Amino acid sequence: MKIVLVETDSRGGLIHFAYQLADALAGQGADVTLITATDYELADLPHRFRVLPVLRLWPGVEAPAATQLGAWLRRRLWPLRRAGRALVLAREWARITRTIRALGPDVVLFSSIRFRFLSVFLRLIARGGSRPGAGGGPRLAQICHEFSNREAGGGPLGRVLDLVFPSPYSAFSTIFLFSEAAGRDFCRLFPEEAAKVRVLPHGPELLFGETNADRARLASRYHVRPGEKLVLMFGGLRPSKGAEDLVEGFARIAGRPSVRLLIAGYPSREFDREGLLARVERLGLSAQVTVDFRYLGLSELGTLIRRADVVAFPYRSATSSGALALAMSLGRPVVATAVGGLADAVDDRVTGRLVPPGDAEALGRAIGALLDDPAGAAGMAANGREVMLTERSWSSIAARMLRGLDSDRGVDLPARARPRPPLHSTQT
Repeated sequence: MKIVLVETDSRGGLIHFAYQLADALAGQGADVTLITATDYELADLPHRFRVLPVLRLWPGVEAPAATQLGAWLRRRLWPLRRAGRALVLAREWARITRTIRALGPDVVLFSSIRFRFLSVFLRLIARGGSRPGAGGGPRLAQICHEFSNREAGGGPLGRVLDLVFPSPYSAFSTIFLFSEAAGRDFCRLFPEEAAKVRVLPHGPELLFGETNADRARLASRYHVRPGEKLVLMFGGLRPSKGAEDLVEGFARIAGRPSVRLLIAGYPSREFDREGLLARVERLGLSAQVTVDFRYLGLSELGTLIRRADVVAFPYRSATSSGALALAMSLGRPVVATAVGGLADAVDDRVTGRLVPPGDAEALGRAIGALLDDPAGAAGMAANGREVMLTERSWSSIAARMLRGLDSDRGVDLPARARPRPPLHSTQT
């Protein structure tokens, strides 16, 4: 099967997912080409598939404005920048369309479609005669990491575009989601597309190494001392991820000796940086809480996660989480809120801890319990890693996906599998 995988994000979790999926599909015998942007983050890794880093898009990670005036201008000029980016995106999707026509694949896999007007290009690709003499274009499928805007409403313009352009989901023959909860939510929001939905597990994250240099930089940058307990939240920071709830929860255990909280990740435009820092200050946690608004590279982030005693995911809503898959893949104890795909991914008290969303007290208790019982925490972490590397392996995901694409009959999973019996006794 000849597959083109389109991922416009060339840095971060989505391109990491795309690389590992493309590699696994190639390992199953598929002829795979990945189309992405010119600043492709993983260019130095080995590839069993072709990469076409041809898209000229704006950087996904911007340096902060150097001055207050620069920050003010950036906010005031955002509507103009947004309009300019829409034109750039249309230009690059025209490039995607031409490239796919030249390649002539059997199937094109797209990542999340963030803008409704892109449905025009999807239809051009689907019926554009990309394979001369074949009588039509390739089948289109979607890897649907996200299907709703959790951070901000579309406004009047968004409602107008909804009326003008058809839903992009109608262009796909198959829509893959990565948790049963996400599948149910998608079908509730888009009942007309329910027959297309297939559920797969999120695969393990296997790209994140560790270096001595990064270990030294970590200790220097964050002043983490030997023996100090570290609670970590990492990944792109958005309002829906509940960083404020984590700070409130941490305040309930901050009186313990030698415990630190580190929140590290690149914030979205909607994220309230100043509000989070003010909350840390108001709760008197400045000496124990560090916030680092940066995008962290592979080895730097891998080193940081391996150093953490507990990794927290205080999300208020979610479909699935590559960050959670990463922490579990590296064998770290996790605490997550029981929302969306997180509740599917974590088996409470077996592969991690689950708490209600927005409950800072329960979040603090669960983190404290793992810190107080390192043996139990290690057992849960080992179970979580075992599940990620076996039941949710990339080879099994790729095989299921290929069967689904080949037959269009789907790859639905049975009820969420649990490790039976647990590898370790966990009494936390």
